Amino acid sequence: MDATLLPEPAELNGRARDDHPSETSGSQFPSQKTFATARAEYALRGHALNASSRGADSKESWVLSRWGHARSFDSWPSVLEFLAQIGGPR
Repeated sequence: MDATLLPEPAELNGRARDDHPSETSGSQFPSQKTFATARAEYALRGHALNASSRGADSKESWVLSRWGHARSFDSWPSVLEFLAQIGGPR
């Protein structure tokens, strides 16, 4: 399993990483614990969840992969919504 963690706060251009909406992008940064819990829930269902920053603006995104297929999410609520769709906790 990939040990990729969310970017450190210094790498977020002054934005805090917590469960509150990001003022700059309209999406949310999960806490490390929340991310790890979601990653484990996806792993139990055969998926791999990874976080990444894209482009020069360091916009956050989450990538879910399984069996050579990948799906990208631009908001944390979308990640949790998909987890519920595949049988995860609501």
